[in-house]
Amino acid sequence: MFQLLKQRSFGALTLTQFLGAFNDNAFKQLVLLLALSSAVPWVAEVSWAGEYGQALGSALFSLPFVLFGALTGSLADRFSKRSVMVCANACEVGVMGLGALAFYLESFSAVLAVLFLMGAQSSLFGPSKYGSIPELTERRDLSRANALIQMTTFVAIVCGTGLGSWLFEAFSGRLWIPSVLYITLSSTGFLASLFIVEQPASAPERPLDWNAGRVFWRQWSVIRGDRALVLALIASAFFFLIGATLLLVVNQYGKWLGLGGGAIGLLLTLLSLGIAAGSLLAARLSGDQIESGLIPAGLFGVSLSTFLVLVFPDSTNWLRACLFLAGVSAGLFSVPIRALIQHLPRASDRGSVLGFSEVADFIGVFLASGLFFFLGSVLNLDPPGMLATIGVMALCFTVGSFFYTAEFTLRFWLTVVFHSLYRFRIRGSEHIPGHGGALLVSNHLSFVDAFLVAAAVGRPLHFMMYRRFFDVPIVGLFSKLMGAIPVAPEDGRAAKVEALERAAELLRQGELVCIFAEGSVSRSGSLMPFRRGLERIAKRAGTPIIPVALDGLWGSIFSFEGGRFFWKLPRKLPWPVDVLFGPALPPDTRASEVRAVVEELITTARSDMRGEADTLGGRYLRAARKYAGRTALVDSSGARLTHRRLLVSVLALCRECRRRFSPGERVGVLLPPGAPAVQVTLALTLAGQVPIHLNYSLGAQELSHPIQRAGLQRIVSAPRFLAVLGIEEPPWEVDVLDLEQFAGAISARDKLAAVLASALPGGLLARLWRPAIDPSATATILFSSGSTGAPKGVVLSHANLLSNVIAISQVLALGEEDRILGVLPFFHSFGLTATLWVPLLQGATAVYHNRPTDGARIAKLCETEGVTVALATPTLYQAWMRRAAPEQLGRLRLAIVGAEKLRGALATAFEERYGLPLLEGYGCTELSPVVCMNLPDSDREVPGHERVHRPGTVGRALPGVCLRTVDPKTHAVLEPGAEGLLFVRGPNVMQGYLDDPEATAKVMHGKWYDTGDIGRVDRDSFLVLTDRLSRFAKIGGEMVPQGRVEEALAEVCSRLMEGAAGIEAAMPDFAVCAVPDEKKGERLVVLHTTLGFNPEDWCAGLAKAGLPAIFLPRADQYFEVPEIPRLGTGKLDLGRLKALARELSS
Repeated sequence: MFQLLKQRSFGALTLTQFLGAFNDNAFKQLVLLLALSSAVPWVAEVSWAGEYGQALGSALFSLPFVLFGALTGSLADRFSKRSVMVCANACEVGVMGLGALAFYLESFSAVLAVLFLMGAQSSLFGPSKYGSIPELTERRDLSRANALIQMTTFVAIVCGTGLGSWLFEAFSGRLWIPSVLYITLSSTGFLASLFIVEQPASAPERPLDWNAGRVFWRQWSVIRGDRALVLALIASAFFFLIGATLLLVVNQYGKWLGLGGGAIGLLLTLLSLGIAAGSLLAARLSGDQIESGLIPAGLFGVSLSTFLVLVFPDSTNWLRACLFLAGVSAGLFSVPIRALIQHLPRASDRGSVLGFSEVADFIGVFLASGLFFFLGSVLNLDPPGMLATIGVMALCFTVGSFFYTAEFTLRFWLTVVFHSLYRFRIRGSEHIPGHGGALLVSNHLSFVDAFLVAAAVGRPLHFMMYRRFFDVPIVGLFSKLMGAIPVAPEDGRAAKVEALERAAELLRQGELVCIFAEGSVSRSGSLMPFRRGLERIAKRAGTPIIPVALDGLWGSIFSFEGGRFFWKLPRKLPWPVDVLFGPALPPDTRASEVRAVVEELITTARSDMRGEADTLGGRYLRAARKYAGRTALVDSSGARLTHRRLLVSVLALCRECRRRFSPGERVGVLLPPGAPAVQVTLALTLAGQVPIHLNYSLGAQELSHPIQRAGLQRIVSAPRFLAVLGIEEPPWEVDVLDLEQFAGAISARDKLAAVLASALPGGLLARLWRPAIDPSATATILFSSGSTGAPKGVVLSHANLLSNVIAISQVLALGEEDRILGVLPFFHSFGLTATLWVPLLQGATAVYHNRPTDGARIAKLCETEGVTVALATPTLYQAWMRRAAPEQLGRLRLAIVGAEKLRGALATAFEERYGLPLLEGYGCTELSPVVCMNLPDSDREVPGHERVHRPGTVGRALPGVCLRTVDPKTHAVLEPGAEGLLFVRGPNVMQGYLDDPEATAKVMHGKWYDTGDIGRVDRDSFLVLTDRLSRFAKIGGEMVPQGRVEEALAEVCSRLMEGAAGIEAAMPDFAVCAVPDEKKGERLVVLHTTLGFNPEDWCAGLAKAGLPAIFLPRADQYFEVPEIPRLGTGKLDLGRLKALARELSS
């Protein structure tokens, strides 16, 4: 906040207004004490001075603001505000000179006349001072700037009041001496004003009208149409009424207690210091916003503090404490009021509005003199009674604001409740227009999204709200007061049209309207399609659309995590929430385009905050302590470890890793999925090394390539496993460390340290044991499948993997009760992320088996361990179906499939056999790896039910991941729904290819990753993949997707085999490939394993499948092979496939 003072113009403004306020209060306090004194002969001679002097002095100082405020506001618009302030400061020097003359002449009437002139000079300065703040600072700094101005003002009041009291006591017989100081201060303020940079006049064409009444009415005509501005002006005037009365009462209270001038000055000093402290607190609570919710809170504080005085009315110290509390409350109240009055008017009207405000404020100050006279002289109240009356007035105004100013009331509760439950991170608030209508379009993640958006927006909002909420007590009342628009899916067409038209009318009137375009709260945390009602509203109103993205709410108590909105204990308080605003979009923007912008806002925020994320090691240590007593993993070798036992073994092994390996060293891991591989991976991660899982499905010679590319010097493995792989003598020039010997080197001291550390709280354990690395540091290097060439090393950071772990866990609703089947090797990105890190960090149990094709053993594990989640490739599911009886998979609730295309026949057969759909997902190693995923559709009849599974697609993008399709040649972004080359952006996008900047540059386009896949995003945001770009055959100039031909072949194959016994077991494996053709450029070849039917029938069935003729392979291009070339991950080995196809077709 104090950085603003380094800006030349704002710093100069702050200094000149500080000196002006200091001087005004030093002079005014001296005059008010002079009126109360009988020790100054020339004042004592004035018979009315003692009884009316204070009230008359205060009234004379306020009167110019009432008489000239409207005119000085017009001057602030007509001329440069800097010029007006310089002129006002010059006048102040002259007025202080007249004050010296009045003291020299010892004329109390002349002194009061100077007080009137000082008020006139201040009324000239005020509108330009406040009007220049929005010109010299950005909108997001408006609350901070006002807090600084107010804080320095009241520090000036404190110092000036104290100095005035001291000057009166020290020089009551020679009052011309203080005048020298007053002239010096005013001259310094004049010089400071010269350093303010000249700003152009906001309305130079506006004529000046010297008729104050007419100007005042014209300004009111501008203001009265803005309800929020009117309320702010009324609140400001009330603040000045209460504040000015309070100052007069405090002076009287001090005299009532028998205090001297210095002690009375201290009372006023504490009040002013409280206001300064409250101003700073208001700036802190407001952040980048104008927090109008502080207004009723501050009013209530003023009321409470004045009532508290009555507890010990004769105690000076108690009075001081209560006055300080009253000052803090006043500061909380006044900062947002002043910021609203500056922000809400248009720039061309700002000076006039501030002039009007000054008039209204000082009508309050002027009336304060009358109120003080009424309380003391008419009602004959003593000072404690006066304070109690002020408290009653403040309380009545507070209660009235609760009923008649819904905006302030709602923001009060938002401030109190939601700032306790949530920690707001707001971005892009500058995109919210200060004036005029705009349609805010937001996603919908929780039951309280409307309150969160309202808390982040500085202007009143009207929401399109579910009709049933209007029947909820309190919520319904405030919804009506806020002007919310009821709507419901079950409404008839006429009711919906009426709601849309009402929203458009509010926008045309310059109001803000917010709509949650998904139509219901997300049940999965994913972004749903946006409904087109927003298009009709924006087009009818002709107002801009402001995209709003809420992020971080999934998992909070009001989200649908766990299948319910309420009755959940918060896992963290305050819960961090991101509210993101995007640049304005034109009124004719389509709903799908708005959704894309919201999606990209979330993606950008998550990507930008990767450096603020945790590391895998830190997250694991906290999770291990949280779930210490639960089973962490089971494997088919008989290992069964709780999180506590696993943690102890990992911490002990970590100490040995730190001794053996240097920080950041890349260490190879050649182990199958199971307890040893998990322990080594965790230990290396905690020790600060980079574990690199090697693809043991390759031969020993083929492994040399990734070992050399990664620069490995040491590999952790097991002799028995190497023997299974047929690697008796590793040919690599690296040290192969025997895991058993490695673990045997752990000392008793290591074990004791691990046991003791495992008992520490998770947060402390993470701080002590996690490596000192950044979340953007490399977590692992995975080598791509190599299906289209030599494997490339994919560098993935801790933030990459963590973002994917969090997103997967969110959409699958994984928890402590889940048992996740782990058969995919850890060199497979899906295996590493989804079957190692996901269960460990979510408290689930991982169930491992190192032979993924062993259907019988896997089925037995699923049965005995109660597996609830399986993740595998279509090839593996097909193999398991031959061995797994339906009852063995009875606990299975999710069957996730990826890494290769899911064929419809397999999906149908699996669901018929097990009563569970195969949920297809999509990803790649470069994306950590998951991008999209289908989810299970709920069978329950839930209002606003969300479709999350669409067969034939690979699902919707994970939260935080953004998709777009582009022209394959030009990379121009295509319209939503158009088929093109798929680009992906998100925090899961890799750091790059290992030591290969050229390869990285080919696939990275800014922050977007080129997947090399062709597809489209349908109208419901599901991704439909056609094929790899590299798997398109160019036949006669036409692009033919080989994957589409494979789908048709699978459908025909399924029909031909209907009724055959053991259909799942007999399903042939096949693949389509393109080979060169002299006539048409390329032709299609079908390779297949043994068929259970006549190949001619297959060819004939394909001809009837409705494909274009160019898609049909010739009958002589079907070839039987012993097996289809595949990689260890189950993907097609395209290199070997093409070579085999060329050989057979030649």
